[in-house]
Amino acid sequence: MNMKNISRPLLALAERYGGDLELAEERMANSSVHIICGEAIRNSYHLQVALLTSVNISKRIFLGGIKVELPEKIINLTPHQGKFLNQMIKSHLALSLDHKANYTIYIGMEPETENSCEILCNNWQGGIRVHNEPIISLATSQGKLPFGAIASAGIACFKAFDKVFEMTNLPFHENAGISLWDYTYTKEWHNTIHEGSEHLERTIYEFWFVGLGHLGQAYLWLLSFLPFENAHLIKILLQDHDMIDGSNWGSQLLVSSDQADCSKARICATFLESIGFTTRVIEKPLEKLDQEMESLKDFKYLINGLDNVATRRILKPERFKLILDGATNGAEHFFDSFTMNTIDVNSKRPKDIWNKEEDPNKILHPKLFERIEKSGGCGSIINHSISTPFVGALGASILMSELFKRVNNISKTSYKTLLMRDI
Repeated sequence: MNMKNISRPLLALAERYGGDLELAEERMANSSVHIICGEAIRNSYHLQVALLTSVNISKRIFLGGIKVELPEKIINLTPHQGKFLNQMIKSHLALSLDHKANYTIYIGMEPETENSCEILCNNWQGGIRVHNEPIISLATSQGKLPFGAIASAGIACFKAFDKVFEMTNLPFHENAGISLWDYTYTKEWHNTIHEGSEHLERTIYEFWFVGLGHLGQAYLWLLSFLPFENAHLIKILLQDHDMIDGSNWGSQLLVSSDQADCSKARICATFLESIGFTTRVIEKPLEKLDQEMESLKDFKYLINGLDNVATRRILKPERFKLILDGATNGAEHFFDSFTMNTIDVNSKRPKDIWNKEEDPNKILHPKLFERIEKSGGCGSIINHSISTPFVGALGASILMSELFKRVNNISKTSYKTLLMRDI
C-alpha cells in the first residue's frame, strides 16, 4: 500500500469506518452532488465565486460525480479566464439532472429537498440555509470581496460531506454561517450589523507564501478573486520544494489529477499568472537565511501554509509587518478544524507559541494502522495529516480576511480556532 497515493479526505473516511479503506473508497466512489443555480447568479459576483469554489471542492470529494444545472450564457464576472461560466465548468454541466444525487446545493434558489442547502453570501458574510428552516437573507452588495462567498462554499460542501458520509453524526441540520467582518458565527451571523465594508481602501502589493499544499493553495485561490485594479503590480513570492503526488488531488484546490510529479510552486505560479499576477518561485524549504536576504526585503507579509513546528519556530516577526499562520489538526476526530495565529513584533514569539516538540512516533490514524497490521501488511505507514478542501476554503476566508482587515486598520485578531461542525 502506497499511502502517498491515498487522498487525504479518504484517510478521514477510512479512519471513521474503523480503518476499512475499501469501504471508504466504495462510499466515496458512489457519492454524488448536484449544484442547481437560479437566474440570480447572472448578476452576482459573489454567487459566481461561490459556484466556482463549490465545483472545485466537490469534484475532489464526491467521486461519483458532480453535475451543475446553470442558466444559459452566464457572463463571467470574476477575474478568472473565460467569457461565460458555462464554458468554464463545461465538463460538469448537465442539461437535466436525470438521477438522484446524495446531496443538492442550490445557488440563487431556495432549497427544495431534505438533503439540500442554499448558499448565501456577500462580501464578508457566508453561510447556508437548509430545507424547512427559517428563511434568512443577506444584504446585497455591489462590492467584489470574496471572503463570504468562499466561506459559504466551504460550509455548504462541509455540510454535504458530513451528511453523505456521516462523519460527525450531528443530530440536527440547520442554517449556519459566519461573518468574516467580526468572526461571529452565532445565529446572528447574517444580520446587517455584521455586513462589513463594501470596499477596502488599502491593499498589499507583495505577498510571501510559504507552503503550497492544502492551506497554501486555498489562500491563493481566494487571492485570485480579489478585485485588484492592476493585477500585474501584485508580486507574489511562492516557496515550496514539494512535488505533487496522488494524495494531493483530494484536498488541494489548484492541483489537477494529471499533474503527478510536478512542482507545486510552479503550478501555483502558472495559475496566478493566468489571473495577471507577477510571481517569483523558490523551490526549497524555508530557512532563517531566506528571511535575511536583501533581494526579498520588499516582501513584508508572510503567509505560512506549512504544518511544521520546526519551520514555524524559525520565523522572525521583526523581519515582517505581519506573519499569518494557518493549521489543521490532522486527525480524523478533528478533520474539520482550523486554527489561525497572527504574529508581529508585539505578539508572542513563535518559539513560545509552538513550544512542544512533535512526536515522530505518534500514530496519527490508529484504526487504519491496526487494521493493516492485523492483515499482515508490511512496510511503513506515512503519517499524512487529514486535510479537506472545504476546511481549506473556510480557513482561507478567515486568514485572508484578517490580513486585509489588518492592513486597513479594521481589527486585530491574534488567534482564532474553530470546528466547522460548531458553525
